[in-house]
Amino acid sequence: MGNAIPGLVDRLVYISAWSCVQRANPIEYMQEPEFADNLLGPLYAFNVGDPAQLGVGRANYRTADVELLDALKAATLADVSDEQFRAFLNILQPDESIAVMTADARVDADTWGTIPRTYIRLSGDRTLPVAMQDRLIAEADALTPGNPYDPHTMDTSHVGFLFRADEVAAILDKTVIWKRPETGSRGGPHGRTRSTATPARTPDSPAPPSRSRSRLIVGTACQHGAHDGKRSLGPVPVAQRVRERRWRPAGGDLQRGLLPRARPGGGDAPLQPRRGLRR
Repeated sequence: MGNAIPGLVDRLVYISAWSCVQRANPIEYMQEPEFADNLLGPLYAFNVGDPAQLGVGRANYRTADVELLDALKAATLADVSDEQFRAFLNILQPDESIAVMTADARVDADTWGTIPRTYIRLSGDRTLPVAMQDRLIAEADALTPGNPYDPHTMDTSHVGFLFRADEVAAILDKTVIWKRPETGSRGGPHGRTRSTATPARTPDSPAPPSRSRSRLIVGTACQHGAHDGKRSLGPVPVAQRVRERRWRPAGGDLQRGLLPRARPGGGDAPLQPRRGLRR
């Protein structure tokens, strides 16, 4: 997305996610020494079917293999309870495009590199180790020294940030958003004007004005990229409009098995929950 339509994105937010610069795709980066601290090795046993025939990588997250589930928890969500982990399994889809991991996903300095971006490091991540996260940040900053990442750190696992939504929201509230000007004046990359970060709020503070024109694209390493048959288009938007505190993947909802559903008719309507599958 950042390579293809940079003028439609105000800020990219990576939450322990791949942004390929020196290597073409995540598979190539996985051969590098910075990836050595991962715990993904035993997880191959989740795979079912032949990817060549299916066209996807398919995983059986409904397995009853306790040791295998323990290995998945250690790699992705070691800092929550077993109950929370089992609830998290309810929101996983079994299939993922092979192209997500193998297609050329290198970022373009002339397009992607013009978009302001934030990287939230997860220091306890054993799926995408923090050493690799730091390498990805350093490579991108070297590619676009005039537009480096705005880095932040959370001491959590690869998926643990889902259960600490308030902390994630606080980081997003501090990000500086480049907004397209209402007139023909230009300011910042691709005609954006820079707005100030949201001031700190207290429970008694009035609600801030709407941010409906902000396009904040949030990507995680669980959703590496979209593919159009020719090339990767960058991180899949987990939340395309992060306005106020509506993006709240709260741990309580996961515990109750409530899954997010697309907004009815799109637009700015709040997300409506639906019940997820139960084991």
